[in-house]
Amino acid sequence: MDCFQDKSAGHKVTHVALSIKQDLIAYSTVREVLVYNNDWMKLASYKSQSFLTNETVCRLAWRPDGRALAIGYSSGKVLVKNVETHETIAELDLESKIDLLDWAPSYWTQADMDYFTSQRIFQDKTESYIQEVELSKSSNVGGESQ
Repeated sequence: MDCFQDKSAGHKVTHVALSIKQDLIAYSTVREVLVYNNDWMKLASYKSQSFLTNETVCRLAWRPDGRALAIGYSSGKVLVKNVETHETIAELDLESKIDLLDWAPSYWTQADMDYFTSQRIFQDKTESYIQEVELSKSSNVGGESQ
């Protein structure tokens, strides 16, 4: 059996997540997430909640058992969908673009989760380490002489 053979998506695919446990694949276009089984039968389609904004799908992560899919949006929203019932299991609003999405170990408590979602522990601090370089007109760029 040829699982996940070549298939035309019809739209530009932005992210892909594979659930080995359930033989499922999820992929996103700019505003939609589609879930298929290994025979390319569509199991679910989740459209972005906000068509009036520029909210786009920016991360996907399967729960380790393959029964739920977390969808991260550019608005900071995270939806966790049950792929069997299509219900929203959880919804978070983190107020900034989701750059990384994964599942935490099951031994974390709700207090741990509340702490991590309330903290901005993964802020971009590159500006404090990288100096801005200004090139003057008299700079010798590319080895060209003036």
